[in-house]
Amino acid sequence: MQVNVTSNIDEVLTAIGKYQRKGEQLAPFFNSVANLLLNTTEEAFETETSPLDGSTWQPLSASTLAHKKGKALYEKGKMQESLIAFGDNSGAAIGFNATSDGYAYPAVHQFGTEDGKIVARPFLPFDENGDITDDVKDGILDLAVEHFQDN
Repeated sequence: MQVNVTSNIDEVLTAIGKYQRKGEQLAPFFNSVANLLLNTTEEAFETETSPLDGSTWQPLSASTLAHKKGKALYEKGKMQESLIAFGDNSGAAIGFNATSDGYAYPAVHQFGTEDGKIVARPFLPFDENGDITDDVKDGILDLAVEHFQDN
């Protein structure tokens, strides 16, 4: 008795090969992640709300309002103009190139000061531990699924 076996293993190997190639070409995925981080941060500046919990930023103090016009965290726009986001094959990042006399003041606005003189007005979608928001995490997972499903 002779048994002839045919196999569809080539289809499986082809599919695995596609996923492997996608895993080696992560720049498009990480560029999308960088755009998600950028859009989330820009929305926080526009709406003056925290991407961490959706709360409205604390209003500006009377002394600040006396010499300031416009939105909170926007004096001349240098901080917002220095916002950068990028992705490459190994990761995504967002940050600022803004300093004042060598002082990285965006971090002070994100986290506030220990003495409470400057209150935190979070605009980046991660907390002091580096944990990203659930919305951003879900968005990144969606982008990952999209990256690997895209033919």
